[in-house]
Amino acid sequence: MNIQNVESCPDYIGTFLKKNMEQLINIHDAGKEHNGDGCLMMLCSLNNNKMDVFYMGCDDIKDKFGIIYDNIKREEKKVFLINDSDGYGNFLIYI
Repeated sequence: MNIQNVESCPDYIGTFLKKNMEQLINIHDAGKEHNGDGCLMMLCSLNNNKMDVFYMGCDDIKDKFGIIYDNIKREEKKVFLINDSDGYGNFLIYI
């Protein structure tokens, strides 16, 4: 899995984040409250006009992506993991 810096993400992802940040943080916080540590996942495609947003706990992150949450978490930061199915890659964002 090639995780890139947010500055390298496609414009449509950056625009989506800016326009929806408050809602994304709310989804993250509600997911963490119900499921414990984890991150907000975004599965997206500009070609298919799709942006699926959901919270994923630590064990699910490891099972699906082979990533151990402890390796990507940062103290006092919310973690957003974005998978772009159009081939732009995967992006890790800390809020």
